[in-house]
Amino acid sequence: MKGFDYPFSLLVGQKKLVRALLVLAVSDKINSLLIAGGKGTGKTIAARSLKNISDMSIVNIPLNITEDNLFGGLDIKASLESGKSKFQQGILGKAENKILYIDEINLFPNEYINTILNVIETGFLQTERDGHSNKKIIESKLIGTMNPEEGFLNNSITDKFSIYVETDSNLNKEERLKILKRNLSLDKEDKITIEALKKEDKILSNKIHDAKKRLSGIKISESIITRAEVLIKEANCFGYRAGICLIHTARALAAIDNHQYITDENFQEAAELVLKHRKNILSETQNKNQIKSDKDNNDKTKSDKNKTAEKPNEKDNQKIESKSRISNNENDATEHNGNNTNNQNGISYKNSDTELADKIFKIKNLLSINEDNSFRKGMGKRNKTRTNELKGKSFGYTRSSQN
Repeated sequence: MKGFDYPFSLLVGQKKLVRALLVLAVSDKINSLLIAGGKGTGKTIAARSLKNISDMSIVNIPLNITEDNLFGGLDIKASLESGKSKFQQGILGKAENKILYIDEINLFPNEYINTILNVIETGFLQTERDGHSNKKIIESKLIGTMNPEEGFLNNSITDKFSIYVETDSNLNKEERLKILKRNLSLDKEDKITIEALKKEDKILSNKIHDAKKRLSGIKISESIITRAEVLIKEANCFGYRAGICLIHTARALAAIDNHQYITDENFQEAAELVLKHRKNILSETQNKNQIKSDKDNNDKTKSDKNKTAEKPNEKDNQKIESKSRISNNENDATEHNGNNTNNQNGISYKNSDTELADKIFKIKNLLSINEDNSFRKGMGKRNKTRTNELKGKSFGYTRSSQN
């Protein structure tokens, strides 16, 4: 249905996605959400329909946006009219108390994403452009959607997102039928279905409003902080952003569920939203090895001592091997020296061969014969027959003898 403002309650079977969006709307400490999923799983509808249950409107940021339009820059028209340089705010500077939405964020320039996330996290935007210095406090949130088949974001960027969720594409038969029926009803502009969905949105909006009131009353105990630290260590997350987001997400979920404190279910659900995109898989294997080595600390100490004792023996063996190789090479050289032969002119030279043994190469002696070219007989290709005439490199002139 073109141009229709889809209700938030239109979503079917995306429980994790709905919970993540509710956390984003309730908590002031959770300010960014990354949604990943395949085509047609409701990512865009879910992100844009959040405004129907929250007090924040959606600002769409296109992929082809320029740097000036995003962060601000020189207002050329106003500058020409006034004759003075005028600064114009970009979309980011105008998005006060709004939700920024970037579809296919994995195709967005990384430097832009980094800057937006830093501004969202700190709540402070400072622009230095065209001789203007502009500072502004911004309280906004960011939702990014992406299809992993088209590429993923690097770890440094995903870590800056407060929470992360993947859409569920494996829906059961009843859920798929419900989606089809709802969409067909919207195509027919069925007023009964639309009004029913809007009533559900109103219930969710009141739920968010009440959860915001309860949020400050949910205390964060020492046991919650300790448990968060344990989960972060098990997930091998870097930095402290994961622990902070984990506690605030669990707190928001407890407020949404109308709890007086953070339950185990709230904590586990928060861990799935916060730690999944920060989990270091490579370090996980190293961590298991480290835990195992801590248990076998005594055996490790003994093995280290044995390795240290074995090192001198290895060096001695290497020395012995090198000495034996040198002696073998000397013997080979002696044998070759005894096998000298004479050529037809009585000039002696060494007949040595190149040897290969244990990757040690012996350099062959070069044959040097100081034979006078004047005694060489015609052997060139230009001579059809052999003669007794003096020929060779010295033909063509006569060397005069010096007394």
